[in-house]
Amino acid sequence: MYKCIIFDVDGTLIDTKDALSKSYHEFIEEEKLDKPRSEVINKFFGLRTKACFDILGIQGDHIAKTRKWEEIYRKHEYDVKLYDDIERVLRRLREEDIDLGIVTSRNHEELFGDPYFKPIARLFDNVVVCDDTLLHKPNPDPILKFLERSGHLKSECIYIGDTIYDFECAQKANVEFALACWGTTISDDVNIKKLMKVEDILSLVNI
Repeated sequence: MYKCIIFDVDGTLIDTKDALSKSYHEFIEEEKLDKPRSEVINKFFGLRTKACFDILGIQGDHIAKTRKWEEIYRKHEYDVKLYDDIERVLRRLREEDIDLGIVTSRNHEELFGDPYFKPIARLFDNVVVCDDTLLHKPNPDPILKFLERSGHLKSECIYIGDTIYDFECAQKANVEFALACWGTTISDDVNIKKLMKVEDILSLVNI
């Protein structure tokens, strides 16, 4: 049985898919960039903003572009919400003395300033944001940093995420992975352990 469950945030705990998709399309239009295909947009989910800019071929002042992106995203925050049952399941896990953690591509401000994260923030024992490592998902460093901080063995942990970057990060860190199917952009035919609904998280620890 796992002693610690590590979570991604976007597409796993918090439903940001519609807000992000609308924001990307608006940003691309305002910047007069070539409109990418939908499968390219799907690659953005789970990446840091700078990595998305790199895919789009944006050069120059990333600080100004990031501020513009954040302004656009705030216009679409009404589409953001916690996934149904997430808070209840997290609290149930804590009742069973399961340690909870986070490894996310968000930075500290993006995570702890998020009003949708605040109600559940205290449920997590250790948090690794993109500011905490030089290399980021799909590199294993974020999960390795989490293990260093938490003191957990790899065999005691499982990482739950929704993107191929989450899967590759866990795989390279030699930590088990489960796919959050309620928010995933990964094809159904990929051979990965799948959690079909939020309630299924409890099955990982035999609750």
